[in-house]
Amino acid sequence: MRSRAGAVRAAVTSRWWALPLTTGSLALMLGAVLGFQLRGSPTASVEYQVLSEEARTLQHQVDNQADTISDLRDERDDLRAAVDDLDDREDALDSREEELDEREDEVAAREDAVTEAENQAAENTFSGSGTYTVGEDIEPGTYRSEGSDCYWARLSSTTGHYDSIIANSFSSGPQVVTIEPGDAAFETSGCGEWSKDG
Repeated sequence: MRSRAGAVRAAVTSRWWALPLTTGSLALMLGAVLGFQLRGSPTASVEYQVLSEEARTLQHQVDNQADTISDLRDERDDLRAAVDDLDDREDALDSREEELDEREDEVAAREDAVTEAENQAAENTFSGSGTYTVGEDIEPGTYRSEGSDCYWARLSSTTGHYDSIIANSFSSGPQVVTIEPGDAAFETSGCGEWSKDG
């Protein structure tokens, strides 16, 4: 009987002590819920709104910077393409300059050849009536003329004496005369241009 009564008493006592714990726990939980509702959602706070606005501003700046970087990369690519184009043009100009230098050298060589031929022709031809000193005005060699009514004379001196005539001729039509290295002068009249063979 006593044991049963003790058990009942123990049960009542444990429930009595458990009741305040359960009530306290409920009060604590209720306070948390009320506090949460009184404070409201974290996204409704001023600090959250300020940080959200700053985040949006920073994201906008990042997007703008990304666009700027993209534009700069496009500009860089365009500049690289322009540089490559200029390099190609410079190479083409260098090539054309080399070609022009080669042509200029060829023209200069032709001019030299023409000048030499002209000088050679000038040395190997003479015309006009007069007396030409051998070795100074004309060189020894065989000369031809197409002149008509032509007088010529190879001279051993320029004294004008008749005995200074080595050989002479007065005739029409083409003439051929060999002037020797020992001749002093050559006289011609009405023969036109004399040209040296060879």
